[in-house]
Amino acid sequence: MDEHTISFIGTSATDFATECGIIMRNICPMNYHTWESVPEDAKTLMYEKLEGKFELLRTNTIFMEYVNARLHAQWKRTRGKWSEHWKKNGGKTNPQLARSKRKSDCPIQEWNHLCDYWELEKTKENIIAHKQAALDELNSKGITITTTMEHQLEKEAIKSVCGRKKTIQSAWEVGVGPVLRKKDSWMKSVAESSQRDSSENESLRNKVIALEAKQKRDKEKYERCLSSLAQSFQTLKAQYP
Repeated sequence: MDEHTISFIGTSATDFATECGIIMRNICPMNYHTWESVPEDAKTLMYEKLEGKFELLRTNTIFMEYVNARLHAQWKRTRGKWSEHWKKNGGKTNPQLARSKRKSDCPIQEWNHLCDYWELEKTKENIIAHKQAALDELNSKGITITTTMEHQLEKEAIKSVCGRKKTIQSAWEVGVGPVLRKKDSWMKSVAESSQRDSSENESLRNKVIALEAKQKRDKEKYERCLSSLAQSFQTLKAQYP
């Protein structure tokens, strides 16, 4: 380690990068899709593995920032290589085939996590594109799109896209949400995004109707009270002229 730059240089830097790659492939959980979201205990384990071959100044903040940056770079590089392998083997057109062609240096559990993520990301893109195409068509005809209409278009887009992807269809029912796999839970928010606005508007309308009904009942009660008082007054007036 270079004492002036507080980093590894030369062959040490190469060896350090190589070891980071090995640790990343064998230890780092890939079901977290940003480096910041990787748990600290997982990162600590990676530091400990590095300490077996390199001197890590764990108390030196600047040096540990360097180590973290190198691990982050290797994390991006590793995921990028695996993603390219998935795409090269038909991930965007035949995800099941791509899943079956796991990259040899990727543990099977991590590969399945990543394939799930990539497949859903592609499906989400298709749903958004399908919905936008439907919106554009209605706009071109001069049709005013209401919140309810937009919600319906989202449901139709989900049903259309997922119907072409049996692996997703088995875990999704429009208007119900994920029924088998938790990893499909993002779809529920896609379908509910505009439904929430519609529900809020409906709730507000119901409150207005309820207030109007209450106002009407109060008015009728007030009128009955006035009528009763008038009758009582007439009775008293007749008894005591």
